[in-house]
Amino acid sequence: MTTALARHWTHSTHSRRHLLGGTLTALAAPALLAACGAQPAAQPGLSQEAKPTTLEWFGKLKGVAQNDIDAFVQQYKTARPNVTLNVTSVSNTAEGKAKLTSYAAAGTPVDVVSTFVSIPTLRTLNGGYSLNDYVKRDKFDTSQFAQNTMRGVEVKGKILALPHAYAGNELVFVANKSLFQKYGVPLPAADWKNPWGWQQFREAMKKLTNFTTNPPVAGTSRFGTIYNVPPMWGARWTSEDGRTILADKPEMLQAWTEYYDMVVKDRSTRFSPGAPADMGGENASFLAGKGATLTICCAVPTTTVLFKDQGIDWAFIPFPKAKEAVADIGGTVIAIWSQTKAPDESWRFLRWSIEEGRLANLEQRMPSQTKAIEPYVQKFYGSTPDVRPNLLLQAPDHGLPPDALWQSPAADQADAAITAAFVDVGKGNKTVQAALGELKPQLQALLDQYRD
Repeated sequence: MTTALARHWTHSTHSRRHLLGGTLTALAAPALLAACGAQPAAQPGLSQEAKPTTLEWFGKLKGVAQNDIDAFVQQYKTARPNVTLNVTSVSNTAEGKAKLTSYAAAGTPVDVVSTFVSIPTLRTLNGGYSLNDYVKRDKFDTSQFAQNTMRGVEVKGKILALPHAYAGNELVFVANKSLFQKYGVPLPAADWKNPWGWQQFREAMKKLTNFTTNPPVAGTSRFGTIYNVPPMWGARWTSEDGRTILADKPEMLQAWTEYYDMVVKDRSTRFSPGAPADMGGENASFLAGKGATLTICCAVPTTTVLFKDQGIDWAFIPFPKAKEAVADIGGTVIAIWSQTKAPDESWRFLRWSIEEGRLANLEQRMPSQTKAIEPYVQKFYGSTPDVRPNLLLQAPDHGLPPDALWQSPAADQADAAITAAFVDVGKGNKTVQAALGELKPQLQALLDQYRD
């Protein structure tokens, strides 16, 4: 059984390499297209050198229509006629990372990577190119991103990437309004400052759960990750300096005890012990009317469009608040690969991709630029105010505070260790205290192994 703790990036593998150019199909999304024939203004501080250059771009573009990719490339060709983008589309999986590793080892050119890599991946592969000099030279405004988002791409004072969009395992929380009405549970206020308290949330989930009806209903199909549960109670996995594991702290014990009391004692989740075997998966159970709430990852509109197809009356709701209300949301990044032979042109492409939410729009993700978020939300939800899109608009302000464990090269191993330690807790066969006691030395060893 998949728990809510596991990562929710489960894209199938699809890699392809193209040299793109020539006559290309126009993109459907208006936000991606410049005015016909318009020449974009020069970016401040960037050289206007027109030396012919080919950039090798590895991007997570699976699921994006090829004509949309072509139009994106053509738009950049209009902005920089001397540059040819050679696009390799990879998936957000270990296989995609392995392909990048093999390219780097073989000396195959790589200049820019986006979305499928993270700060830990860049550090593990020694693939991050420090952007500090470019940021300083061009007076690049980093305040255009939410503070926690920008902090998430900085390690020991070095900016290793820029956030071009928002991603995460639990960006937003949604409710099936019909089930709320059926079980007499009012929606929480459409206000991040006035969400359910934790106990209110638990009571609501219990009222919404009925495993004896046909179809059975769980209070939530998915809620809670190893990333956002601790900060809800003010807990951190590591100390501020990233040197010490804090799994034994009282606030960490409280966070996971409260969470698993909901899962195991209340039995109000799809993944609770005793939940019917035919509940289905995370999204599938919500789409089938078997889950009253659901957290959504990745590109939110690609999931919510399915609600309309299934005739589900739904709305955004704020995450519940213990000490804080916290969404598992952070920046998905675009970076210059450390082995690039064209760092200046790569930097130019980074800036252009971020501006006006260009790359985010191509991926249908929420843009990272604060000024681009409202147009994005308006584009997808402006005609449906009843879904309460203001909660999506404000979600980045409630994103994860940076934790050194998730910036470390040990991040993937730590994720696997924590998830494994909690398997028996989720079944009711192990205490939270025992799991955290096992984890402290394991995670400390990982931190020490990768200390630099």
